[in-house]
Amino acid sequence: MLHVKYYASKINNVAARIRKKYEYRKHQRYLPSTNRADDIYLVSFPKSGNTWVRFLLANAIKNYLSLDREINFFNIFEAIPDVQLNKNIRLEGPFGEPSLSRIIKSHSPYNPYYLRGFLLCRDPRDVMPSYYKYLTSYDVYPADKPFSEFIRHPQYGAAAWEQYTISWLKGMNKQGRNFQIFRYEDFITTPEEQVRKLVAVLGLRLPEETIKKAVEMSSFKVMQTLEKETGCNFSLKPQSTPFVRKGQSDRGKLLLEEDKTYIESMTRRSANLIGYEF
Repeated sequence: MLHVKYYASKINNVAARIRKKYEYRKHQRYLPSTNRADDIYLVSFPKSGNTWVRFLLANAIKNYLSLDREINFFNIFEAIPDVQLNKNIRLEGPFGEPSLSRIIKSHSPYNPYYLRGFLLCRDPRDVMPSYYKYLTSYDVYPADKPFSEFIRHPQYGAAAWEQYTISWLKGMNKQGRNFQIFRYEDFITTPEEQVRKLVAVLGLRLPEETIKKAVEMSSFKVMQTLEKETGCNFSLKPQSTPFVRKGQSDRGKLLLEEDKTYIESMTRRSANLIGYEF
């Protein structure tokens, strides 16, 4: 009987190691080559305002460090790199500042190797049309397929948004993790307050004038001008429309009623938990 228990224990240990190895490989594509416990992750479903928030953070940090440079779509990666574009992220913080933690952008679903950061959410009724425009513009999704079909696509549509969001809502507060929820709409109404909360995680308390200046330097008008003047290198595929669009929040008012109803029915569970009431 003791031999049976011994071998059973050995088998369980081997199985546990295999599961752990599989789990790591599953999340490895969203991890930098060197993962640090103090890394801060900015995570979001695509087209939730991640780029705008990165500009806000980068400009705030740039002003704090008194750097004489303009933040654009190329050097934004020096402040907040995208782990899905480059896994070899340097060990120092934004702009090579060793006293600051790294801030890393990711579209990863819940990742147990992310210990702290921000979950950026946007009303799914606004995410879906923006994501559709983006994917068709970059020739990722067929432009001849209607929006009503897109929102039912298992990889891109409303169900994907719900699965992504609920994975984070369930996992982000597990023991040893520290994540805060930010809503895109709050950056529209109270941008300075939101930036103040973001930099506080870095241990920074910036003067109001510094934060106000960062908000001004990250306006949609400024970002649109930067894209026209310097271009945008977020994708190697040609695009038919600008990356920076209007950034509006209309709660799906421009959608067909049947499409709006479908999105709401598929995302209501997690959307309500975030504070979107429909």
